[in-house]
Amino acid sequence: SLALLVAFIAGIALAVKIARSRGPTDAEFVQEVGMMGVIWGLLGGRVGWVLWEFGYYSSNPMEIFNLRAGGMTILGGIVVPIIALFIYFKRKGCGARDVLDVYAAPLLLGMAIGRFGCILHGCCFGKECDPHFPLSLTYPAGSLTVPPPLGPRYASQFFETLADLLGCGLPAVLLHSRRLTLSSLLIVSTMCTGMRI
Repeated sequence: SLALLVAFIAGIALAVKIARSRGPTDAEFVQEVGMMGVIWGLLGGRVGWVLWEFGYYSSNPMEIFNLRAGGMTILGGIVVPIIALFIYFKRKGCGARDVLDVYAAPLLLGMAIGRFGCILHGCCFGKECDPHFPLSLTYPAGSLTVPPPLGPRYASQFFETLADLLGCGLPAVLLHSRRLTLSSLLIVSTMCTGMRI
């Protein structure tokens, strides 16, 4: 929860800064859209997790609402807000591309921060690795989601954090020339979220 909170605050703050320096999107509108994105992102992330673990939740439907046990997916947290916000933009009659361009880099920054929550929760863990690999993780006994052996495993969350931060620079550079499109956002996001070792 702490990682998500920091990710949301940092992402929205960066989006507002980009909107003020780049335009033509109004910074206040970007902040409003950011709060909507947070709500739809949480909902989408949870729905994505329930669908991913459908076998368990179909047998235990009340556990869908047990948020203390964790369970979010980054892809659900990206796809659902994009769909919801496109509908919102269409109804408002505003240019979706400008708003979403402003959020390209902040989205990747938020993903990078969110991966620290994965480390703390013990999810999105990497495969087993050589004990001498310098960037390995060994999880403590009683970890909620990591199956035996608990380690050493590749620190895939750190690797993805690095990829997200590097990817964050791509939209920032392209935004100066205003060439970024939604397809660029989806390609970069999918590349980073799909990286698993």
